[in-house]
This record gives sequence, C-alpha cells and structure tokens, in this order.
Amino acid sequence: MKILKFEQLDSTNNYAKTLIKEGKAKNGQIIYATSQTAGRGQKESSWESETGKNLTLSLITEPKNIEAKNQFLISQAVSVGIVNYLKSVCEQVGCADHAPTIHIKWPNDIYIGMKKIAGILIENTVRDNQILFSVIGVGLNVNQTEFSENAKNPTSLNLINKEQYDLENELDELTTCIVNVLDCLHFDEGEDCRIRYLEHLLFFNEEQKYIVRGEKIFGKIIGVNSFGFLQIQIKDGAILECDIKEVVYVF
Repeated sequence: MKILKFEQLDSTNNYAKTLIKEGKAKNGQIIYATSQTAGRGQKESSWESETGKNLTLSLITEPKNIEAKNQFLISQAVSVGIVNYLKSVCEQVGCADHAPTIHIKWPNDIYIGMKKIAGILIENTVRDNQILFSVIGVGLNVNQTEFSENAKNPTSLNLINKEQYDLENELDELTTCIVNVLDCLHFDEGEDCRIRYLEHLLFFNEEQKYIVRGEKIFGKIIGVNSFGFLQIQIKDGAILECDIKEVVYVF
C-alpha cells in the first residue's frame, strides 16, 4: 500500500476524490494527514481530532464486482476490519479479557463500551451500477485525552489502555486489518462479513428505545438490509426499515 502523508489537509476524503477525478488514483492508496481542517463524519457532521494525536486517513480501493445496490457491504467490511484491529490492540496490552465490549453502532460508528472511538465516511464512484472506486475515510482516536464539550461520549486508545501509541505503526496495523476484510468479500459474496457485522452490532436483538421519524418506539434491531437500512421490529411484529436520518438511539 502506498501512503501519501501530509501535515495538513482540509479533508483526506476530498484529496482522495481529487486523485480519482484527475485519473491519478490507484487501488490501495492511503492519504494520511496529521491534521484535518474540515474533517467530516456522517450526516455532514464534523470530526474533532487534535493535531498529531489521532489517525485521520482515507483509503482508496477498487472493489471487485460490487454493484452499487450492495455498496453497504463495503461499510460493513470496514467496520469489521476496525473491530478486528481494536481487538488486536487490546490483546497486545493484555487487557482483552477485561476491556469494554467493542460495538458497531449502525451504520458504522465504532464504540468501545458506550463511548465512540472511531467513525467512518465512505464515498463511492459509480458507473453503470458498478462501484469503480471507494474512498474510505476513517477517524480513529488514538492518543487524544481531552475533547470538546460538543463531542458525544468520545474515548481513545490512550484513555482505555493507558498507553501512548506510535501513530505510523498503528496506521499500518489498522489499514492492514481493513484491507484483509475487504479482500475476502468476493469469496462468499460477503456473507461472512455480514454475519460478523451483526455479531458486533450495538443492541442487536435487544429491546431498546428509539426515536423513528419523530416518534418514540420500543423495539429491537433484527438486521440491516442490502441497502444499509436499519431493520427494527416493534411490539406488534411489524418491521421498520430506517435510513440514517430517520432513527435516533435513546441511551
């Protein structure tokens, strides 16, 4: 994997998309910035990251035979890859047995316990219903220990494991874990990845409160459809399929 390193960018995803537009993008390229001035998350939210303390990067990939209608599979694979990485980190410092549970909060926020440690923003280039390029943006809190009051339940590897991490080493480990899962998608049309995603999905098959389309409900997550819509079964047995802007977790 070729890594392009920068002291500062507005957004690593923006830089990656420029490479694609100019015909300079290559499969496996990584754009890594010590500082982002306009890092983005889901729902057009910003991503807070203290300069030189965390990993903010974008990975350019050329997915193999993934149709646009199945693009959420890429999000699932990246989420599982980050979970694998975090499990490995905890094992290395000997805290795997007592570390908080690692969860994926739909669609692709990564939580340790009930605190957010990583976010993902994926932007695809599509032609004739095929995904030509995926730009996989990842923000992972590594050494940061103080966050703004606006940040919702943040945490970092340093806060969890009481360790100081070498960012370049963690960059290699993280991207390797993500690529390993992406490379396996074509073996079984991604079925193993879908199963592993659900195994780590926050509140999967648990009764929980949500706000769906402005109304409070009590139900349980039973799955995610191929388009990435969250499936919540309510008391009367009906199944609601929700887009990212239609559901709010209550916890």
